[in-house]
Amino acid sequence: MYKVFINDKPLYLTSRKNTTGVSGKNIPEIDYRSEKEIHTAYAMLSSNTGYEGVLLFSEDEKLLWEKFCGQFKVLEAAGGLVWNEKKELLMIYRLGKWDLPKGKIEKGESPEEAALREVCEETGVCDCEIVHELIPTYHTYSHKEKKILKKTFWFEMSCKSFSGFKLQGEEGIKEAKWMNKEQLKKAVEKSYSSINELMKPYL
Repeated sequence: MYKVFINDKPLYLTSRKNTTGVSGKNIPEIDYRSEKEIHTAYAMLSSNTGYEGVLLFSEDEKLLWEKFCGQFKVLEAAGGLVWNEKKELLMIYRLGKWDLPKGKIEKGESPEEAALREVCEETGVCDCEIVHELIPTYHTYSHKEKKILKKTFWFEMSCKSFSGFKLQGEEGIKEAKWMNKEQLKKAVEKSYSSINELMKPYL
């Protein structure tokens, strides 16, 4: 199953045999026959219709994903879930939302290298090491009349030492904060659905 957030709501691309984890009452089901159904599903979520999500089915899940990706310019980013010695997580406040540090993968970089660089550049937290890779997230947005599909690679990290934040203001970051579990529960309520999804195992 592939899960893409469109307008902060999930589009599930899958087969009818693989719907584990799909929840919500107002989630229409569409059988894929052509690219028309992809456009329909996208429009249902992007136009604030009130749906909680959409299920798009195909017997050939891989082909469905290829056809879906073909409708977008695909960009790749990487970011980190960074924990300190107190088991607090690093969060940033950007564009009115609590978020995790992340950014575009540069040419020649691996996702791991990009994730470590972005955490350092955006927050000043540079003494980190990767613990393990997490499941990537997908979301769409529009830029200069182009539809973008962004895949973000995520890595759990540990911060070995910390001497203070140095925020990347040009990226719209207003605040950075180490948060405990109770603070995280409140923060994800003011975050993006994709971040909320990523944080579920930790809350």
